[in-house]
Amino acid sequence: MVSIALIGLGGAGLAFMHQLLNSPLKKWTITIIDPNPESAFSKTWCFWGKPDELSTVKHDMLWDTINVQHNDVLLNRPLKNLNYRCVKGRSFQEQVWAEMSGHPNVNCIQDTAADINYDTTADKVNISTTNHGIIIADYCFSSAKIDRSDTWKPDFYQQFAGGWVRFDKPIFDSNEIMLMDFDVPQVESAVHFAYTLPNSSSDALIEITAFTPTLYSSEHYNTMFLDYLNRLAKNHNTSYTIYDTEEGLIPMDTRPYKRQLNPKTFTLGTVSGMVKPSTGYAFFKMHKQAEFYLSQILSGGSLAAYPETHPRFKFYDDLLLDILKNDPHIAIPIFHQLFNRVHPDTVFEFLRENTSLQAEAGIFMKLPKSPFLKALWRYVFK
Repeated sequence: MVSIALIGLGGAGLAFMHQLLNSPLKKWTITIIDPNPESAFSKTWCFWGKPDELSTVKHDMLWDTINVQHNDVLLNRPLKNLNYRCVKGRSFQEQVWAEMSGHPNVNCIQDTAADINYDTTADKVNISTTNHGIIIADYCFSSAKIDRSDTWKPDFYQQFAGGWVRFDKPIFDSNEIMLMDFDVPQVESAVHFAYTLPNSSSDALIEITAFTPTLYSSEHYNTMFLDYLNRLAKNHNTSYTIYDTEEGLIPMDTRPYKRQLNPKTFTLGTVSGMVKPSTGYAFFKMHKQAEFYLSQILSGGSLAAYPETHPRFKFYDDLLLDILKNDPHIAIPIFHQLFNRVHPDTVFEFLRENTSLQAEAGIFMKLPKSPFLKALWRYVFK
């Protein structure tokens, strides 16, 4: 029997283990169950925060200025109290594995959790695995999809693909990111932009991202990616080498997620709704979710599920997703205007749901009214 069974060692599982091993619970017995415990190696996570937030997570890159471009109008927006950070999956996995290596009470088994059952008499959780029998735990946290009966599929996605690129001469300011470059080919039913994270003046992660109802093929993305790189190379009279690739798919939806499976089992990460529906960011919130559960365990008593998003932020997400689905051509100038008229610190705090109603009213007052009124009409009468 163990104190905690953790199913899944992707982003949410790593966040949970990092927070646990940096807490008074670090001596508890932990069993991690994952058929592919190195799955996070190919991921890249970004988040923004104050310098003292998630300070124990070793970041690979950090920036203090963001850029947004549309119709050759470049917005260069320095951050004031926040910074924007990037954590490579390999780096974070290696950090957490190093933390785990000093704790013999932590055991990781390469296996699949087939079923989870709560024993009401013993007040324990029984996790059935494919090759290691039944693991009994006081608590269970899972970032894996256990409910096979849930066949729901989203109707809108954030899809991205690109890679790490090294140019033959300096072309970037390594203190600045291109958060959204909308000056890429657009289509009627989606929003496309390029995203650039410089690692140095000549090296960067560059991705082409789409908010789209229809999934693109790898060939389609590769063409868009190479066209963008060729344009950069031509503009700076240089050449480049692609030395690693990356792609991903994030559902964009505001449906409720099941955060508690039984009195002692809770979901984590994507399957728990930690991905912000309108942006796709999740790293910061996954750590906050882990901190929430560990704090409850330390306090004693019964655990409650991580709180749902405040209804007003769900409402904002619904409106923006409606615009992206029904009026995608209008969404681009909205994003550009948002970063032009509102300080980026305020925008980022809003996007991580950390603003007051007064601040949110001020943000919407600086945006075009018509698209949101149309979205509101569709929201009310859908």
